[in-house]
Amino acid sequence: MRNPLLRQAETEIETCLTPETRTGYLRIVVTGMRAALDNGLNGIFASLEQSPDPITDAATLAVSLAIVHRRQPEGLTPLKALVPAAMTLLLQALDFIDQSKVMPIGAPELAGANDVFCETICARFGITKAGRASMGSMVYDLTQDEASALPVLH
Repeated sequence: MRNPLLRQAETEIETCLTPETRTGYLRIVVTGMRAALDNGLNGIFASLEQSPDPITDAATLAVSLAIVHRRQPEGLTPLKALVPAAMTLLLQALDFIDQSKVMPIGAPELAGANDVFCETICARFGITKAGRASMGSMVYDLTQDEASALPVLH
């Protein structure tokens, strides 16, 4: 990865992996990248060069690649490995967009891609916007008054 901002984000993801999730994470990332770069100029990442919205397409492609490649010959990779692997695939896609001069990727583009990523992955797991808002409200309440939020957690 050549973009320093994206490289830093990838390093932070990999630093947070536990030994139990690292193997599954690497399996998803490696097989996902293989699929993304397969067919060279006709590959999945190459299609981002023609995209009218490469940031959105990169986020949705990353989530799709991770979900498809979660199933391995050894069995299903743990779900805990899927989200960081999908984010790493997104970072790789953004680096491709940056390196191929489709558009420069900086902090605003990364933030926008993260928003699309979160919406996409939540939607794929059936978590609605209302559900996310409710969870956000519960977390906020917990940070404001832990004692009143505890019954919600049990």
